[in-house]
Amino acid sequence: MGSAAGILMAVGAVFAALGAGFVAIGLRTRRSSRAFMARAARVPGLVVDLELHRGRYHHAGDVDSGVWVPRLEFTTVDGRPVQTLAMYGSVPAPARRGDQVMVLYDPDQPTRAQVADRKLASGGCLSAAMLVAGTGALLFGLLFVAIGAAVLLNS
Repeated sequence: MGSAAGILMAVGAVFAALGAGFVAIGLRTRRSSRAFMARAARVPGLVVDLELHRGRYHHAGDVDSGVWVPRLEFTTVDGRPVQTLAMYGSVPAPARRGDQVMVLYDPDQPTRAQVADRKLASGGCLSAAMLVAGTGALLFGLLFVAIGAAVLLNS
């Protein structure tokens, strides 16, 4: 029984470590997003283009997928014209080509900008997903470690 307990504890430790990593990434992403929102300036802008950023994901075979990231054009509050790729994209696209949108940008780095009108485009979904997945994996891992320890103690 000792080897079964060891396997349970090892699998649990791996899941707990992965979960803790996802939680850390989620917290860092949320903190970064909140810091950006606290210092961001808000101005009107234009979606001049949309870029499809593709990735390959394995789910029931190879599936091509991607997110639509808007290219934004706006003028900073101090009058500088800026054209930049938004920090976040989404599916469906956060806006259409030619749409007038509100833009949030970092006054110290105006090329760090995002569409202000969409929750999906703010990074909030990413941090929430990381926190949920990380917490689930962490709890699952801790459960396996506890079961392995109980098996070890009872053998």
